Amino acid sequence: MGGDEDVMANYLPVMLNQSVNNWLHSLQENSIYSWDDLKKVFTDNYMATCEQPSTKYDLEKLHQSFKESLRDFIRRFSETRNSIPNITNAEAIAAFTKGLRHEQLCSKLYRKRPTTIGKLIQMVNGYANAKEAERAARSTHHEDRCYDDHNHCSDDCHDDHDRCHDDRNP
Repeated sequence: MGGDEDVMANYLPVMLNQSVNNWLHSLQENSIYSWDDLKKVFTDNYMATCEQPSTKYDLEKLHQSFKESLRDFIRRFSETRNSIPNITNAEAIAAFTKGLRHEQLCSKLYRKRPTTIGKLIQMVNGYANAKEAERAARSTHHEDRCYDDHNHCSDDCHDDHDRCHDDRNP
């Protein structure tokens, strides 16, 4: 370890936070005879409190929920994928495609298979951008239909109260 064990033993409690210090002082007297003993009991006690890395199985369990937006699924998938050491691009891409609920995007991914996570994310973000632009264009077109030249709500839009009565309507 690179130092006198007595000095390290005396310095250890100074380096620990209060809860770990409490645990250390609660150990049965004369139960630790070496640094290896201390390491073993410490690891056994605190292993469960450590965040474990995810596995490819965690990624394969991810599925986009019915109400979850594509962007939210991409974000959740990416966060999980980034916490997994040593997962291949092919495994991650297969898990993403399997968990996706957009049939049109799945078809696109099967036709033009990305070879890296970077290409996958680029493709799905491009798809999400296009869908958001389409939605915005439809919404703008609908709102334009709802108002006459004098900014009054037209009769055919009264059924769509939420869209028709926005900030443009006094």
